[in-house]
Amino acid sequence: MLQQAIDRAELPRPDEWHRVLSKLLLKVSTNVNPHIPAGDSMDVRAFVKVKKVPGGKISDSEYVDGIVITKNVAHKAMSRRLVNPRIMLLTFPLDFQRVENQYISLQPILAQERNYLRMLTQRVIDVRPHIVLVERSASRIALEYLLDAGIAVARSVKLSAIHQVARCTQADVIASMDRLLSEPRLGRCAEFQIKSFEHELIPGRRKTLMRFEGCQKDFGCTLILRGGDTETLRKVKVIADFMALVAYHLKNEVIAYSDEHNLFPPEPAMPTEYRELLDTLASPQPTTPSSSSRTLDTPTTPTASTPGRSRPLQEEEDERAVQKREAARLTREIALSLEPYLTTALSASAAIRYPPPAPLAKVAGLDRKLAHLRQSRDDEEAAQILEEETKLPDAPKVAVLPEIEIPSVVVSDASDTNGSSTDLSGSLPSTAPSSLPTSQASSTLLTGTTSGTSMAEATRDPYRVLCKPEDFARESTIATIEHDHAEQVRLWEWYARRHANPPRPEEYQTVTFLSSMGCEGQEKPCVEPKLDTISFYQDGDSTVGQYLENLAVEAVTRCPSKTCERLLLHHFRLFVHGDRRLQLAMDPFPCPSPGHEDCIITWSYCRECGTPSPTTILREETWRMSWGSYLEHCFYPPVGKAGFTCPHDAYRDQIRYFAHRNLAIRIHNESIDIYEPVRPSISLQVKVETKVVLKNREYENALQKNTAFFDSVLFRLRAFDYDIVQPEQVRLL
Repeated sequence: MLQQAIDRAELPRPDEWHRVLSKLLLKVSTNVNPHIPAGDSMDVRAFVKVKKVPGGKISDSEYVDGIVITKNVAHKAMSRRLVNPRIMLLTFPLDFQRVENQYISLQPILAQERNYLRMLTQRVIDVRPHIVLVERSASRIALEYLLDAGIAVARSVKLSAIHQVARCTQADVIASMDRLLSEPRLGRCAEFQIKSFEHELIPGRRKTLMRFEGCQKDFGCTLILRGGDTETLRKVKVIADFMALVAYHLKNEVIAYSDEHNLFPPEPAMPTEYRELLDTLASPQPTTPSSSSRTLDTPTTPTASTPGRSRPLQEEEDERAVQKREAARLTREIALSLEPYLTTALSASAAIRYPPPAPLAKVAGLDRKLAHLRQSRDDEEAAQILEEETKLPDAPKVAVLPEIEIPSVVVSDASDTNGSSTDLSGSLPSTAPSSLPTSQASSTLLTGTTSGTSMAEATRDPYRVLCKPEDFARESTIATIEHDHAEQVRLWEWYARRHANPPRPEEYQTVTFLSSMGCEGQEKPCVEPKLDTISFYQDGDSTVGQYLENLAVEAVTRCPSKTCERLLLHHFRLFVHGDRRLQLAMDPFPCPSPGHEDCIITWSYCRECGTPSPTTILREETWRMSWGSYLEHCFYPPVGKAGFTCPHDAYRDQIRYFAHRNLAIRIHNESIDIYEPVRPSISLQVKVETKVVLKNREYENALQKNTAFFDSVLFRLRAFDYDIVQPEQVRLL
């Protein structure tokens, strides 16, 4: 993630920046630990200050275990370097407040001002500080008194800098003169020094930094960036600020895996279908016809050729070849839109890979399926042509139509009032008609498969005009996929226009899920489902330890629903995101480690083999991990094995338990089916094989009726009594 941020910012000498920033960020994750129970922010970036000093070398960038502010002492004679100093922080002015718009003698006012400032500075001197930082102004007279006492003063310091120094040095912020009498706590650091930089890239050519070094590591740090102009360092500051949070989270994540007895999963592999799609970007880009915007299924009207002018390319090429080039171009565009989501690390976790957005994933799947069907069709056609060409030519033979025998059929005589049927049998003349009428041939070329009778194909279809549905199934499937593909392409184009900018990891440090709460034995939830959004390590988020402790504390409270009066202990919470559902439930459970009831103890239980893991007391790093980030691991579970005797998946096959205050909080992670509404198509879609089946039935019905009719005629001819005919007329019959 650091490397891709450097590449995206197009920094000069990226390898050197990567090496320097890696060292600085590793120190941040190791040293800075917010005290969240004491009220500190979850976001470690609140305690990491980044200062830009243009010029110098990249290797001059440094990590300061303290706070650095852009400020200088108020008088050049004041000390610029002190060892183990005492630091006082004031937010009220060291100045005399004169009465405005009032005429008064100047001499008494000056005397009052000097007397007031002498007493005020004496109170400051009595506390014995070495350094005084003042948020407001400080008069020249007060500075003289403090200079005589050997105290360094910095005035007009930003309030945010005052609080940062207060945290790192553990000094009290004194807001009024009366607080000076109550022995306020002064801050301490190992070393104080003023350091000035001069370079032509620095605005004003000079920058002075006040450094408070050697503070307690947990309280904060400062990163000083060197080695570029102001614009370059501005980009590096943005990278360092975000990556400080990523490095801090990774440390907590690694400890959380260890506490849960799970092996840290490897980097997730890219699915094969997406890898093959990205491989198309490495191939040469296909040439696209100039009229590619024209619909392929619309035939082009040939134009008259002009002497000396070649015919258009669209008329000279085969339609199938144009379709292939157009499909290859579209596949390449789909791959280009998917590439940022497949090659960019978006999650701060090294074990999680987000799936591509649904519109892009669907169009890529349909495009891959359509290309496979078209390729298999072309391969079979090529194999059939090759087989026909390799056959040896036979001697010409005279085509003789086979003699067709019509089996006996049951004819129902409509005139028979008793409804009885007569079994008639007969045969047609030995020579079948040489050809069918044009109207009959045109109507039977579209017919298809059989209706399910037990007759042999030769006897059932004397003219060999029936077709099989499987002969049309592939083309029908291709047509259906082409229609779905065209619909999804429009959705993909709309999504690409809405999200033209490439994805940034900063935008993915959040999770949105559907949350609800229900009670055991009731079908209706006590709290209706609603959408919740958690930004990792930000306001609205909580740590894993805080969330679990709050659940245990609230277990004895009543349900907020007016129709339910049971305790929250008997309720369960449901979190749904994507295709995963988490169910959190609580049960009374004695502490598995007596004496640690106030601690959070965790273990897991495998649903497949019934093997429990050892119990572990949650460490501080896991306690400080973002609850939203923990949910992200549950909603996008990496493929990882348990670190004990269980061989099954750590997230999908195991139930996670947390014990606190004789309560057990269990988390079930389950997969769910996803349904989405599908709008009906604008155009009517009919499967060709269905039409073939219907026409086959219609044809067989007509054939059966024709056979029955001619059988009845033949039966009557054979039953004719020739005795009633004159002998000379028999020959005419």
